[in-house]
Amino acid sequence: MAQPALDVQAAGVSYKTFTEPGAPTINVLVIGEGTNDGVYRLAEGTTLTELIALGGGVPRSEETDRRIVEARVRVLRLTDGVRVAIYDEIIETAIRQPQVHPALADGDVVEVDVTLEEIPAPFTLLDGIEVASRVVTFATLILLIVTGSRSL
Repeated sequence: MAQPALDVQAAGVSYKTFTEPGAPTINVLVIGEGTNDGVYRLAEGTTLTELIALGGGVPRSEETDRRIVEARVRVLRLTDGVRVAIYDEIIETAIRQPQVHPALADGDVVEVDVTLEEIPAPFTLLDGIEVASRVVTFATLILLIVTGSRSL
């Protein structure tokens, strides 16, 4: 069983270790909005679903003033000197279908890409008072026009 994370900060990068002492390990960089960014030292064989859980799980709208429209997870691997996406899926689908994940390898980059939209501010009591004030002003203006035209 993996030990609790050892979380170290160095040059702005967080290093987290989730392994048994002496076990073979891989290093995976996790980046993206709504994640616990950093380099994760994991036991060989750690799955993408386990890494998502270790990183804090799926981002939630309650944690921000914006609504999550879509969250994707990508696994990028260095191939012939270029990082190539070897896996790209909506994060909820990735969690439900772990059998299709590639095995994580040393040096992989896991990117969580979250598309957000602003949540409209709720209608407040002050908004209601402002609307009522404008309606009364408009109604008064109409009454003045109607009564003013009768006196001519």
